[in-house]
Amino acid sequence: MTPKLFAVKLIFMLKPSISLPKTWIFDIDETTRSNIQYYADTGFGVEPYNATKFGEWVYLGKAPALPESLKI
Repeated sequence: MTPKLFAVKLIFMLKPSISLPKTWIFDIDETTRSNIQYYADTGFGVEPYNATKFGEWVYLGKAPALPESLKI
């Protein structure tokens, strides 16, 4: 069983007796951040993917939040 499936099953098994606040948890990657500048800088796929170069770009922490993610 994958960790994700386990977590989903656990959530459905637990029935808290109080009303809990709704919480959204995101893995902060391209789900909520835009990597468009990295791809623009590398020609939108013209250059072969370079994991090291992408990792360096991610490490800079300059990827802006997607506007839609700020509305949640």
